[in-house]
Amino acid sequence: MTTSRLPQQIVFGVTCLLLLFSPLMRAGNTAMALLIMQCMGLIMLATIGWWGLCRQRFTGAIWWFLLFALSILTLYLMPLPESLWRTLPGRDLYVQVYDWLDENGKADAYLALSVIPTNSLYSLLAVLPALAVFLAVGSMNKKHTLYSLYVFLGIAALQAAYGLSQYAAGFTDSATGSYPNRDHFSTLMEIAFPLAAGLTAYTIGRRHVQDDGHDLNHFIHKFNHALIFGSIALLLLLAGVFSRSRAGVALIILGLLLCSLLFARHIGGKRSAGMGVVISTIGFGIASSIGLIPVLNRFVQANPMEDERWRILEVSWQAVQQFFPFGTGLGTYADVYHAFQPVEQIGFAHNAHNDYLELLLETGVVGLGIILAVLALYAYGWWQMREQSWGQERFIKVGAGIGILLMLLHASVDFNFHIPANAVFFAFLAGLFLKRPLVEPNHRSRHNLQRP
Repeated sequence: MTTSRLPQQIVFGVTCLLLLFSPLMRAGNTAMALLIMQCMGLIMLATIGWWGLCRQRFTGAIWWFLLFALSILTLYLMPLPESLWRTLPGRDLYVQVYDWLDENGKADAYLALSVIPTNSLYSLLAVLPALAVFLAVGSMNKKHTLYSLYVFLGIAALQAAYGLSQYAAGFTDSATGSYPNRDHFSTLMEIAFPLAAGLTAYTIGRRHVQDDGHDLNHFIHKFNHALIFGSIALLLLLAGVFSRSRAGVALIILGLLLCSLLFARHIGGKRSAGMGVVISTIGFGIASSIGLIPVLNRFVQANPMEDERWRILEVSWQAVQQFFPFGTGLGTYADVYHAFQPVEQIGFAHNAHNDYLELLLETGVVGLGIILAVLALYAYGWWQMREQSWGQERFIKVGAGIGILLMLLHASVDFNFHIPANAVFFAFLAGLFLKRPLVEPNHRSRHNLQRP
């Protein structure tokens, strides 16, 4: 192994290990699991940075976004003069507590934009694994990118099988895999399904230039690959349905519809396009025969508008308005919410069940800028592939783009970006989607599709 290949192998190997490890311990939602993920992330970032592996793989806009977002969020940790700190919006209660401590000789607080700087520091460190995976995907060559994608789909398939076995055996009333709850489990299913569907579509429609349609070996090879990816797609579809997550079921159906619309006309005509319909029909047929009706009844039996989360959203919005435009600092939502929580509300709200609203509360106008920038980069990702031929890479990019959209939609009713495993998986899809094409636009290798 040459020295130039060694860092690439390290990044590829650690990326696969991180993807494999992320969901195992409650989806990374424990201190030990997150620490291990952060250590792996640091190894990847150090390797990528030392050898400069992904300098040309992302556009300047992406690099500027990462630099700006991380720099601004770091400013929330910088110490502020007491006189300036007292004038910040929403700090009246904290000023009163500080004055009381000062009167009793205990005013030894660290004053910063963040109301709890240690929480903000921990939150920034929690970003390391996702950032490392995003840059790692950008540093990989075509072979490593494809193999890491296979690892990701394998992880999703194992989680799907685990979740379905839980449900079938009656251990739980829904498929959850190793995740702490069904909503976050369903997110993995919905973002992995479009990639499996994309590889299935590509394999079905792929033709070699020299293939005359009678090459038995090529047909068997293609059939085997289509069967593998199609089976994974079907497994993910079923697991997403039997997660019994209302948002998860709705979004995986939306993903199925988007995959049908975007892939069908690029997989070799009506006969090939029909394979996607067949797979979808089989999936919903099996689901219906073993209990899809009880799953769908959850939409009727439990009115989503009656959930406690809607009151949490209402109270969180009040807090956003009070602390705007600076916010309270990353990782401070749970502590800040307690000051606004109605006395009749039982329990504690650790998250807003809306990642965008929580980000607005914690970072104010900075968070709003980050949200708009992410949406702009997402739109740019689609524009970037406008002239790329429908080869394997474009099928993967489109599948990743659909998965990203589904998770962005899911984030409006849940807090998936605060689940370390799902944040890592989202970063993996973002890397696939936003990295520059590995082949020149309109380049037609012998593995690319022939246009219908």
